[in-house]
Amino acid sequence: MGEQSFALLDVGRAGEAAALITEARGSLGPPPRLTAWLFAAEAEAFASAGDRAAARRCLHNAERTLPAPGDESLTPYLRLDDVNLARWRGHVLTQLRDNAATPELLGSMPSVRGKYGRAEAGLLVDLATIALRRGDGEAGARHIREAERVSTLTGSHRQLRRLAALRAAA
Repeated sequence: MGEQSFALLDVGRAGEAAALITEARGSLGPPPRLTAWLFAAEAEAFASAGDRAAARRCLHNAERTLPAPGDESLTPYLRLDDVNLARWRGHVLTQLRDNAATPELLGSMPSVRGKYGRAEAGLLVDLATIALRRGDGEAGARHIREAERVSTLTGSHRQLRRLAALRAAA
């Protein structure tokens, strides 16, 4: 259900995405790492829907719920740790137009650069968004070029769509 919410986000149905994630988190009693992931996804959906307070509350709950590294046996296919959550927090803060997004994103870059292409592409799109909002066309263009290269290399159509929307808005 959490993954389905991203399809809803991609087609502009953020309110429905948030409701679906809330239902998933509440109905299954998932393990702590998955609960933290659902809270972070919920924060993204609420940010997309423009609900700043709910997005911030969900980010706080994701941070509070994320377990320390250790036994990941209940969630072997879920990669979520402090660094991944910081990157996700940066993305949500970018959507909320919060200046705290930049340090979160820059601090997360070393963990994804050259290792996790889709995550790197998303981070670069967020940095481009921030640069263009503050009127730094040179940095924005640099981040867009790099994001496009990484997105194309990894086949991330989601990030390529975000880039197209960013260019259209610029």
